[in-house]
Amino acid sequence: MKQLRRLGSCLLIAGFLWLCGSAIWLRFCGTAAASQFAKSIPPQESYQYSEVFGAFSRLPAYIQQEMPSVFVPALLMLSGAITLAHRPAVHRESRNQNA
Repeated sequence: MKQLRRLGSCLLIAGFLWLCGSAIWLRFCGTAAASQFAKSIPPQESYQYSEVFGAFSRLPAYIQQEMPSVFVPALLMLSGAITLAHRPAVHRESRNQNA
């Protein structure tokens, strides 16, 4: 029983830490995407609509490609929470008799 509690807690904490790391990494992805966007437009005095629109249309694909996934850590947290919620019940009477 303690092993299930320990396993559920570890899964929950690991998923949470992974999501926190992903949130920190997301800031760097946004910065990289902005610099990539700035490099894709050549410096000039005026821009045509098609140049700006083309650069903006590539930006979401780049951000999505570089963005960390939240699916795996969310599954870790879910499985940890389910493990903690459905651990075997111990009756009070049996606890009092063992003590």
